[in-house]
Amino acid sequence: MANYNFIGGDGKSYGPYTAEQMRQFMAENRLNAQSQIQVDGGPLQPAGNFPELMSPGASGPAPAYAPPAPGSAPGMPMTEAKPGKVQAIAIMTLIGGILATLGALMWALFTFCIWIPFIYGLVYGIMAIVNGSKMLGSRPWEGYRSAKTMGIMMIINIINCDVISLVMGIIILVFLNDPQVSNYMRTAQPGQAGRVGV
Repeated sequence: MANYNFIGGDGKSYGPYTAEQMRQFMAENRLNAQSQIQVDGGPLQPAGNFPELMSPGASGPAPAYAPPAPGSAPGMPMTEAKPGKVQAIAIMTLIGGILATLGALMWALFTFCIWIPFIYGLVYGIMAIVNGSKMLGSRPWEGYRSAKTMGIMMIINIINCDVISLVMGIIILVFLNDPQVSNYMRTAQPGQAGRVGV
């Protein structure tokens, strides 16, 4: 029985799979005639060169990488839609950073810099703005690696009477412990599986 590997839209190799599994991927439009296939360690070739894999309608343009549903094929990544909690973590980090920066500047202004902990609020606020912006950007993984640290720093900012950051920090830490969020961060990060600090 032949073993098939294929190159996904993310450039990674997936497999090995049986011919039946590959036909199923073709039928579900996860692969097509232009998808690069390797049989038993041989050279990569378009799937169209393997008539045993072709299914009706498999000759269209190469699809964007769409992994099968979780658990449908061994060895495939279990990437899923971004959970709303992941987006919420990014937004809360950014808002917390903005509020902490403004709060620190207010403490410095109204106490004539006598209230020294304002420095912590200022440093944390700037870090949170940078990380929140990264999380909301097109390559969010670097920001998400420090999500837990940002949540803890938000809680510590209670020294500046920042109750809003305290609440958001607790929510972020709770969200990071959600299995759906941690699975998404662990499996969806391109080439960095398991490196997110959650």
